[in-house]
Amino acid sequence: MFCCMSPDKEKEPTRLTDDQKRIIQQVWSEVRHQIDEVGVETFLRFFNTHPEAMDSFLVFKNMEVVDLETSVQLKEHALKVTSVVDKCVARINDPKSFETICRDQGINHAGRIVTDEFQRSLRDKYIEAIKARTSVAWSAEHQEAWETFFNLMQRDMMNSMRHMNALRDRKE
Repeated sequence: MFCCMSPDKEKEPTRLTDDQKRIIQQVWSEVRHQIDEVGVETFLRFFNTHPEAMDSFLVFKNMEVVDLETSVQLKEHALKVTSVVDKCVARINDPKSFETICRDQGINHAGRIVTDEFQRSLRDKYIEAIKARTSVAWSAEHQEAWETFFNLMQRDMMNSMRHMNALRDRKE
């Protein structure tokens, strides 16, 4: 289920190595107590680079990017999303549970506009926010481990979301 990331970053991973799992657990144990800040920073960075994505969120649809810094809705959503990341880190050695969490998120996002580009950008923003809060000397191995981790989450979520959208489209 979890796989190594190939040198071609666009190829789909299927599992994490034991070293990558260790890296993720080590870094997350340090930043976990800051998950609300990680989430908010991630979404602020994301919406600053992709303001058009705000239209995909009903609660942010009529807001300006500058208003997000004080938005209770942003804080609530960021905490929900980062809590999912936390659950996946906690289940990193249980591929079935990890996949179930991600697939459930895909079901929850069915019918919404979630592009692969937005997913990649959100992944990168999460990694930036995590990297900014750790004292670990960040290396290429850290970067690859976190990219693989988020790619796995996003793959399972997007597959589930696409499946639900296809089922919905067949009914219409």
